[in-house]
Amino acid sequence: MKTEIIEAILPLLRLPPHEHSKMRAELGTHTLVELKAFLGVVSSSGYQAELAEEEILRVQAERNADRILFQIQRQQATEPQRRAQAAQQLAKDKETFAALCRQHGLSACEANLNLWRSTNSISGLAVASPEEMEAYRQEAVEKRQDFLLNTDPTTLRSEGRRESVERQTAVVQDQAGRELEAARQSDQYRGYRPLPPEIDSKAIKAASAVQLKQMMRLYGDFQITTRLRESAAASSAQEN
Repeated sequence: MKTEIIEAILPLLRLPPHEHSKMRAELGTHTLVELKAFLGVVSSSGYQAELAEEEILRVQAERNADRILFQIQRQQATEPQRRAQAAQQLAKDKETFAALCRQHGLSACEANLNLWRSTNSISGLAVASPEEMEAYRQEAVEKRQDFLLNTDPTTLRSEGRRESVERQTAVVQDQAGRELEAARQSDQYRGYRPLPPEIDSKAIKAASAVQLKQMMRLYGDFQITTRLRESAAASSAQEN
């Protein structure tokens, strides 16, 4: 009789198969009355519902553990590749950053590099030290000498013409900038009205001599010239 009750209890406990023999031996130490009472407990709908909920939680826990284990194994498997990619990107960033430092006179220190990589901007970066500036200058000289020594005459002549044009353009731009700054300083104390947005470069260019003089009297040379320059810069940006 005890054996029959024990065998009826075991499936209701929903134990793993390898634990059945241990549980069977433990149940065998109880009296028939105790076993009947225990059978009544484990066969109740409430107890079985609790077991079902525990089983769901166990399965969910096992699945979560399997997922986390898979993620860890995947990270470990791809770690060498990710390290190599990170190293390649760092080398590329250092090369780009070094060129920016030479171009803008910035320090190539680690703090500047990290800030630039996080913001992708040179704003707020420390300027180059005198030693770095001297190194940049020497590097530029050596690069220029190497270019002159290893370039054919035709290319050298073409490069000379290009540099001449760039110097002339820089001189013209510098002169225009000084003239515009002089106009700004001259205009700031004369109480000119703000130039309305509707008076754009097209309206200024289409104005007659009389109208243009009137604009100059109302708005000043600085605002008129600046509006024309802004329009030219916008058109150039659209073309590029």
